Amino acid sequence: MTLQDRLRAHWRTWDSKGASAWISLVLTLALLPGPAMGAALAQQATGDPLRIVVMEGEGSINNVREMTMRSPVVRVVDAAGKPVAGATVSFTTPSMGASAIFVDGGNQASVTTDEKGGARVQGMRPNNVVGTFEIRVTASSGGNRATARIAQTNAAPAVKASGGSNKGVLIGVLLAVAGGVGAAVALSGGGSSSSPGGSVTPPVTPPATPVTITAGAPGFSAP
Repeated sequence: MTLQDRLRAHWRTWDSKGASAWISLVLTLALLPGPAMGAALAQQATGDPLRIVVMEGEGSINNVREMTMRSPVVRVVDAAGKPVAGATVSFTTPSMGASAIFVDGGNQASVTTDEKGGARVQGMRPNNVVGTFEIRVTASSGGNRATARIAQTNAAPAVKASGGSNKGVLIGVLLAVAGGVGAAVALSGGGSSSSPGGSVTPPVTPPATPVTITAGAPGFSAP
């Protein structure tokens, strides 16, 4: 018997009750909205009733000189993508090497998600070790559990030159320029002579010759 003959025989023996159940299932899936059907299929495919979505902090560069960093923010959702309120979220940082610490100085902190499923840790700061590290995140709710990792890097940016140093350099340049101009004036002389002491002596003007006027025929005579 060929495959087609077997299918025909199976279809003839399929009762109306089985056919109705099959048609009902197909109609139910067809009437579901696109996102809802996608979420349902994803839940069946993955089987994860709880997921962690990283909102902030992934790839953050932390400043170990100023002890500043971007604290991680996550969102906990169920298999359908809806926020899970009241879930417990734990953040854990490495105990050695490049890392970050929490407000109490430890390497672990726990918070509870809000009505939007969000969880944020305030007051974190990097340690003084340069390098890359991961923050481990664990969420639990109703017996379900999910994990995620957030990668960050501790870096030490170069120190900028202070304003006083720049000002001192500028004053030194100005003094050097002024000294060069004074030396050029002294060498050129400007038509004047210099004394041994280095001072400039102005040129000597000869006294004017007096003129004598006598009575009689006009005339001029030297003294």
